[in-house]
Amino acid sequence: MSKLSKIAPNWAGIDVLFGLRNMLAHGNPIKVIVNFPGEMESLWLVEYKGVCKKVHDYLLAENILTSPVDPLANEWFFLIDGAADHFWDLAYRAVVDIGESLPESMAAVVRQAVYRHDQLISCDRSSSPQR
Repeated sequence: MSKLSKIAPNWAGIDVLFGLRNMLAHGNPIKVIVNFPGEMESLWLVEYKGVCKKVHDYLLAENILTSPVDPLANEWFFLIDGAADHFWDLAYRAVVDIGESLPESMAAVVRQAVYRHDQLISCDRSSSPQR
């Protein structure tokens, strides 16, 4: 699927999204490595590992995070509105782009599903109280 011309530009984000989903869904730990220096005046090296590093680096590259997040201060950096909105839009675009890459008979089914989704979201937003 990553080779579809419409999906290719967003594949890195889709890959990160599913890695994050798998980490959360399977209860995998957030990995932070702290390397203590050999000399007292040196700083500790603290870094994310695994999926968290991939998510952190991606959010920085996409300017969703404006600066690196200290793993010891905030290991839940990915639970921010900007990240949720970005991944929601990315997933939506992926479905549309995949649909447009399919033969017409199948693409029509995807367009119909996207249209119904949009109607449901529109109805849900219009009936919910304003915050």
